[in-house]
Amino acid sequence: MKVATLVASRRPLLVTDSHAYLHTAIFPRGTAGLARVDWKLLQARDFNHSNDAPGRFDRYPAEALVHRHVPVDCLAGIVTHDEAQRGRIEDELHRRRLLVKPVADAGFQFP
Repeated sequence: MKVATLVASRRPLLVTDSHAYLHTAIFPRGTAGLARVDWKLLQARDFNHSNDAPGRFDRYPAEALVHRHVPVDCLAGIVTHDEAQRGRIEDELHRRRLLVKPVADAGFQFP
């Protein structure tokens, strides 16, 4: 997701600093939640449990929840599980004249 584009779209936004299901998760509204996200942790892609960094695994999946829908121009891309799904998505995007690139990658988790 293109966070800056999403913020600029002024969609109602709720950002958590960890898994949303955790009782310790904080749910600030709007862009205030973005400051609570551990961006270095996300960029490092180190998702393992560690005695040296307790809670790291729980902070990794911070979530950005958008009310009703995410505008297509806020998507960095669309990832599908296989080529058949990618082809169907690509056809639909082309039919709607949307410039989002679909990619097939069964092992994809994060860019």
